[in-house]
Amino acid sequence: MRKKGLAVQGHAAEKAVYLWYEEIKYTIGREHYSFRAYHRYHRCDGFRAAAVLSAALDVAACGLGALICLLAAAHLCAQTKFSICCSIMVLCFVTFACLAVSVAAIVFLYCTDMCVNEDAKRAVALRDQGFILEEGFIFICVAAGGFFIAVFLEVFS
Repeated sequence: MRKKGLAVQGHAAEKAVYLWYEEIKYTIGREHYSFRAYHRYHRCDGFRAAAVLSAALDVAACGLGALICLLAAAHLCAQTKFSICCSIMVLCFVTFACLAVSVAAIVFLYCTDMCVNEDAKRAVALRDQGFILEEGFIFICVAAGGFFIAVFLEVFS
């Protein structure tokens, strides 16, 4: 998610929210500055839990996707294919589930205020702060849809 139009010390800045951290970047003359704040240190427990959950599930899904690719390559050369097909189908479903929960957590972070009863820890919804969802979110949605389709392809093959 990105937000443009900020000003830091009178200079144009950009704030971006990634899976693991938030970053503010700006330039003064020829010097480039960036500041990072990692989600695991966020003062609001709800925001921290949802952000770290989303990031961890994305990493798990990438690892499972790599394993699925290796199994698909082994599937091409195998004599007995049933057990490999079942493994691929189950792993595709687990990967889809990881990505679907990750997308839900990202949408939750984007739309929901957190720690609303504690002013010192309050985290305003990213949508209300002016952030927009960018290409990373779209890639995660496409990957989730791809693994969802792969589950049905494995079931009906």
